[in-house]
Amino acid sequence: DEADRMEREKQEAIAKAEREKREAAEREARLVAEKEAAELRAQHAVEAERKRIESEHAAKIEAEHRAELARQANQAHRKKICNEALKGLLDLGVDEAKGKEILQAINKGLVPHVSIKF
Repeated sequence: DEADRMEREKQEAIAKAEREKREAAEREARLVAEKEAAELRAQHAVEAERKRIESEHAAKIEAEHRAELARQANQAHRKKICNEALKGLLDLGVDEAKGKEILQAINKGLVPHVSIKF
């Protein structure tokens, strides 16, 4: 009886030690897996942020490019209109220097009630 009880206690102690060892190993494995998952999430976040910055930069460059093209087109259009207006003044007998001076005054708003429609 005493020997059986001691043997049973010994087996229970062995089983308890094995269970605690297994649980510790499982906890350690869980911690390692959680750490790896956290590292992977951090890597994904860094990659997503890098892609967002690249995309934002590309969009900014594209917007600047479109704005520059629009500015150049507007400049060419204004030059065409001014050249046509200058030609009209030249056809009326105004010399070129005076014609340019008149157009500049109109563009600056120095001639009341007169404007150039671009």
